[in-house]
Amino acid sequence: MLTLPTTKKGSAKVQPGRGVKINHFYYWSNSLYDPDVEGKQVEVRYDPFNMGVAYAYVKKRWIQLRSEYQTDLSNRTEKEIQISFEELRQRKKVQGQKASVSVKQLVDFLRSAQDVERLQMQRLRDKEVKVALTVLEGGKSNKMEKQVKSLPKGNKEKLQSEATSKEENKFNRNRRIVYGEF
Repeated sequence: MLTLPTTKKGSAKVQPGRGVKINHFYYWSNSLYDPDVEGKQVEVRYDPFNMGVAYAYVKKRWIQLRSEYQTDLSNRTEKEIQISFEELRQRKKVQGQKASVSVKQLVDFLRSAQDVERLQMQRLRDKEVKVALTVLEGGKSNKMEKQVKSLPKGNKEKLQSEATSKEENKFNRNRRIVYGEF
């Protein structure tokens, strides 16, 4: 816990009904309802690899706090959040708007970026599946299969036997002989 980063001051004030503000985001736990804690400064830490979670030192123990945007910030890194803030600022400057970015705007941006990420991840998965299926089919591409199907019957068997013998030769060239155990 002590190795996690903290804010510039190392502490944050507990805002009644809101929680503590760490790096633009409010974090909350039911332990902060206590009247002895509300309005007081508490030591805080945050996880730079999961910005949906932070920690506060309350009544001589560390408690876990959750962000008001837990689902959007969960497993997002501090660096990713910083890059997103900068990207939004740049876009606003280009559009001639005021360069300040609200937390709500950032979260909306992260949601739209998450949709793009999901599509990109799905494309990568589909590509991997396609490669795996090609390997499972013996490395044949659809073009080769179409060419073989369009050939007359006698030529098909000849072409397939040539392809099989080429594969066997390639296998034999790459095979190593092992003499005993090491």
